[in-house]
Amino acid sequence: MVDSVDQLAELFRCVLLACGLIYLLTRSAVFRPYRLIVGRLHMLVFALVYCPACTGFWVGVAVGAYAWPYTSGWLACLESGIACCGLGSVLGEIWSTDLTAEFQRLGYSDGRANET
Repeated sequence: MVDSVDQLAELFRCVLLACGLIYLLTRSAVFRPYRLIVGRLHMLVFALVYCPACTGFWVGVAVGAYAWPYTSGWLACLESGIACCGLGSVLGEIWSTDLTAEFQRLGYSDGRANET
C-alpha cells in the first residue's frame, strides 16, 4: 500500500524503470546484437531475450530487490516480478512483435538454431 506522495513518486519511478528496461532488453536497436548472439544459445534463452513478459518477470525481480526501498524479502521480489511480467505482456501486445516470425527468421524449427 502506498502511504505518501513520496512513495507514490517512487512507485511511478519504479514502473517507468521497469518499462524502460523491458523495452531496452527486448526491442531496442542498441541491444539487438546482444539478442541475436545470446538468442542462438538455446530456444529458452531466445524466448527470454525476445519475450517482454519473460524479461519483465526478471526485471521485476531486480526492481523489487534493488529499486523499491519500501519492502524487502523474496516475497516482495516475486510480487514485483509477477507484476512486471503482466506489464511486459501488456507492453508486448502494444509493441506487437511476432515471435513466430523471429523464430523462423533465425532458423528455429525443432528448438535449435540452424548452423550457418
